[in-house]
Amino acid sequence: MMALAFTYAGIFVVFMNDNLLAQKNAALGALLIFGSAFTYAIYLIGSGRLIPKFGSVRFTAYVMMVSCASVMVHYLFFHTTSFTAFPVPVYILGFSIAIISTVIPTFLVSEGIKIIGAGQASIIASIGPVATIVMGFFILHEPITVYEMMGTGLVLTGVLLVGSQK
Repeated sequence: MMALAFTYAGIFVVFMNDNLLAQKNAALGALLIFGSAFTYAIYLIGSGRLIPKFGSVRFTAYVMMVSCASVMVHYLFFHTTSFTAFPVPVYILGFSIAIISTVIPTFLVSEGIKIIGAGQASIIASIGPVATIVMGFFILHEPITVYEMMGTGLVLTGVLLVGSQK
């Protein structure tokens, strides 16, 4: 519970800086982020119960098939561009991104949930926003604010608390 409190407090501190509040559609963005986090939490809780039943590989394969079908249905309803109208490099890059950034990490997360449990995996996954800040600094040369440093410290404290338990 303490690790969870630290990680959520850290994320809250990072996102409650002056620049964010001045943004147009900040409330809509916050609502969409909350919806994403909520559905991801449901996925983690469900996976913690279903992975032991199906195994991590089979569970992940099912999840990936449902996700792929959902994206395809969304595309069919909301896009008028033909799926075959893109140049070949788009398909190569799309396939590469799908495998490297989606399929492999999803299988690894499922195996991690199998090993350490859904609760610990969800807390450790909160390192994602911290990694985003660090990559933004080094790759995009974005400045790091005091809010981000304080939030990062809180998130890392929460992650370290989980790490000290196992």
